[in-house]
Amino acid sequence: MRTSAEEVGWVVHPGALTVDALDAFVQRLREWTGTGRVCLVADRNHASVPTIADLVDTLVERLGAQLHAASDDSEELVTSIADAGPWDIVIGVGGGVALDVAKLVSLDADAMRRVTSPGRSSRVVLPDVPRSTRVALAPTTFGTGSELSLSACVTTRGRKRLVSGAVLGADVVLARSDLLTSLDDEQMTEGLVEVLLRLTTVYTAGEAAPFADVVTRASLRQLVELAPRLRNGGRAPADLRAIASISAFSHTGWLGRDRPPMVTLPWIITTEASIAWSCTKAVAASLVLPGYWSVMRDGDGRLGSYRRLCELWAEAMPRATSPAEALDQIIDGRLRRPSDDELTRLGDDALAARITARWGAGLPFMGEAGRDDVREVIDAALAQGRTVALTV
Repeated sequence: MRTSAEEVGWVVHPGALTVDALDAFVQRLREWTGTGRVCLVADRNHASVPTIADLVDTLVERLGAQLHAASDDSEELVTSIADAGPWDIVIGVGGGVALDVAKLVSLDADAMRRVTSPGRSSRVVLPDVPRSTRVALAPTTFGTGSELSLSACVTTRGRKRLVSGAVLGADVVLARSDLLTSLDDEQMTEGLVEVLLRLTTVYTAGEAAPFADVVTRASLRQLVELAPRLRNGGRAPADLRAIASISAFSHTGWLGRDRPPMVTLPWIITTEASIAWSCTKAVAASLVLPGYWSVMRDGDGRLGSYRRLCELWAEAMPRATSPAEALDQIIDGRLRRPSDDELTRLGDDALAARITARWGAGLPFMGEAGRDDVREVIDAALAQGRTVALTV
């Protein structure tokens, strides 16, 4: 017998309506669209997975959706799909990239001009205005939390931009654990690392915040418990729902309650490093996080509290001798290490300068950190990359 929790997919409140029944998802979209036009943005990289292909085919057939494939988050792709509209509903099916593209396609022309206009900053905050296009998302991965976040990434003019605003929130989410079963061990591990990046960064950014501390510690404990079960072919629906719930919940804002507003430096460095090192964000994070933590440990507290970081990990993984060892146990050799050529393609000073120019140097997004702090983190991450052998 299905429980009430199973009937609503993974529980992610506050946020979009989430359901795990395809019929309920389609019915909601039919109520919105009438005779309108429906756009379906599907992840090209997951198109051959039977459960995902069946979902895409069903949505095309039952809603008359026009199908567009996404394999990147480029401005050109977003613009081309938007120009094929106007759309009454945009559906995104896939990982974070496909979901982000779908959310961006829903923006009106004025908002897209803000997103793509020339400027130094890599962060764009959109005004809180009504949106005429409905957004429906069906995540096929976990980790990015894009289905619940109020942000999306876009690559424009050769750089990554983080676009934020309530206008990027989904209206309904199809949260089905069977869409996650095709993820292999490496993809599962990447999802775990992305969630860890958010949990640890927010927790160490400030002093005690009772509610946020409790939910963060509980989330990390459950993630550590789930990690070994999600590997080695373990794909129990309850475990998949649980990890997807943690991932989505970490984007609802509750973990950051009573925290400083600018605590995204590890994410910023990870995002820029992933581009410079030609790797995924999770692979970059597997190197940046230990580097960041080592600078935090030896620093003056501006990058966060190493004491709180150790306390957080000690409760979740008491046998690990350090936060870096705890992360290494979670990864367990399941991520590809960038080659030495990839790691050194852009010098540490040049990468630090790029990050500071785009996110700091008068802009607020790096908090109190400066270029020297960023370079220290990159140096430590590069040392980690050269000494730790990570294999698929």
